[in-house]
Amino acid sequence: MGGGYYFNSSTFRTILFPTYHGNNWYLSTYVIFCFIYPILNTFIKTLDQKKHLLMASGLFFIYIIIGMRFDFYGTSDFFIWISFYVMISYLKKYSKKSLNNKTVNGILLFVGILGAIALNLFTHYLGLKFGYKKNKMMRWNRMTNIFLILIAFSCLNLFRQMKFKSSFINYISGLSLLVYIIHENILFRRRIRTIIWEWILNNLNMKLLFVWIAIYTLVLFVISVIVASFYKETIQKVIYKMSDDIHEYLSRIANKIAEKIQERS
Repeated sequence: MGGGYYFNSSTFRTILFPTYHGNNWYLSTYVIFCFIYPILNTFIKTLDQKKHLLMASGLFFIYIIIGMRFDFYGTSDFFIWISFYVMISYLKKYSKKSLNNKTVNGILLFVGILGAIALNLFTHYLGLKFGYKKNKMMRWNRMTNIFLILIAFSCLNLFRQMKFKSSFINYISGLSLLVYIIHENILFRRRIRTIIWEWILNNLNMKLLFVWIAIYTLVLFVISVIVASFYKETIQKVIYKMSDDIHEYLSRIANKIAEKIQERS
């Protein structure tokens, strides 16, 4: 599966700086979006309801309806994020009652799950009938899949209305970003994970594949949480301290420059 893969200096730079090299697409997109969304908010505020709806509908058609089936220029993660932001901002501003309606969200969740299952079953059926369709199952595993969007959207609306307190869940959720970086690091994803699954395929009963997937997922999650927790309680504290010191130092320099400019003026 991946026995010929080797690492070079570029690979190690990607491991050390995953966001800069785009290895973790979510982080890369999120960092860029943090700089853009204030400008996007300002622009959205200038739109009336009709123009906002027109913009949201156009982006939905281009990036979701067309983008679900076809790849074309501009369908990057970043532009899809912007599309989601514009569409959700419209719903939050003009359809807030629907967002909080449990019945509506329950129906959307049901439609999303049913549609996702039907789509995959239909693709699997086509793969059995036509050879060139047999490797297309992962074609629908993308952000522009309307059924996956409905599932995520409705689940978010349903769960955000639930009120409960759990220090354990809060702590684990605080590790989610670190867990993501750990198990999606290029070293693990391209090499270690390949070795693990080669061993599973060669040594275990494939009739119990679902069991091996469940065990693998659970073990990976537990190990990632342990490593993330260790990092948070040790290395992260040092990095945060260094960041605070650098920020304080740069702030002093900026203040001195500002004072000199004021004195000269």
